[in-house]
Amino acid sequence: MRVLIIGAGRIGMHLIRYISMSDDNQLTVIEKKLERCREVSNVSDATILNEDGSKPDILKKAEASQTDLLLVATSDDRANISATRHAKNEFGVPRIISVANSPGAID
Repeated sequence: MRVLIIGAGRIGMHLIRYISMSDDNQLTVIEKKLERCREVSNVSDATILNEDGSKPDILKKAEASQTDLLLVATSDDRANISATRHAKNEFGVPRIISVANSPGAID
């Protein structure tokens, strides 16, 4: 399964470790902070993009249109919503799970 994770914070790193346990998964991670990208490279052989995953051009670069599952786990609710909307509306990602950090962020 092709999995794309946006955000490599506390939740994202747990997801990265879990998904990396299966050889059947192709994992791509988008993370803005370089230090976190380095942490990902220490625990996974994922493709890592040091970029802003809420932007459509970055989702295109990550081949979101070929992704089976998107997991959005940044600490920025606006970025999570933006990434989710772009992934669904522009790239047709069939399964999306996103973190909501604040109850008011849910539409």
